[in-house]
Amino acid sequence: MFTFDSTKVTFDSSRYRFSGYAAPPGWPCALLPAAPPSVEDALSNPTQESLTTQVVALAPRGAAWGTDEYGDGTGASPVQRQFWSALSGFAADLYIKASGVAVQAFPSAISTLLPEWERELALPDPCLSPISGTVGRINSIRAKHAAIGGSSLAYFYCLAASIGYDISISEPSQFICDQSECGGDDQVSHLNIHDTWVVSFAGNTLTYFRPDDGICDETPLEGFLVPSDLECIFRRNAPEHTTLIFAYS
Repeated sequence: MFTFDSTKVTFDSSRYRFSGYAAPPGWPCALLPAAPPSVEDALSNPTQESLTTQVVALAPRGAAWGTDEYGDGTGASPVQRQFWSALSGFAADLYIKASGVAVQAFPSAISTLLPEWERELALPDPCLSPISGTVGRINSIRAKHAAIGGSSLAYFYCLAASIGYDISISEPSQFICDQSECGGDDQVSHLNIHDTWVVSFAGNTLTYFRPDDGICDETPLEGFLVPSDLECIFRRNAPEHTTLIFAYS
């Protein structure tokens, strides 16, 4: 089973099942903090007044500038202080904007670079329906950015949980003479099933045509619900040498 806190996910390899549909934002398969890491310092949001004192202290000294020869600039003339104050306002705006750009490096703090992040990560995902709303789009970016890849069962459980599916995965074993038992779980097959894995779904996936609900020429009289988004994602990430089977029952 999975257990998680705000920084990590743990998978218990003795149980191949994930229970629950609510996967936190940032999967798969790593959890990111809800709030972006802080990059604030004294120059993240300075005021014009706070920088004016520093700028005047670095200004040239002498009578022509109206400043103290050895002081901290407090003796500067009113005209000069207005001049340095104007430059300080420009510097304060520059520092604030630079700090805002730095924060955009964290997916959870995106505010102005959302299209650029989506273009960089090839979003929206062609396997999923387009997500509307800024929060949903940011969560998609966080999930894609945090995806660590892999071919383990734990990773595919994470993929399924991240889009709301409760699944189980089994790996059938082939009947081998002198090793397998008659009546056991090993299967007799002409295929090499060592590279086969089967995905099953929790709950009922069967569907039937119902009056006042079914649509003629669209809803089958009897069939099963195909999670096309999950199939697309799994087939895209499945190791090339394996055979992936979806079991609907």
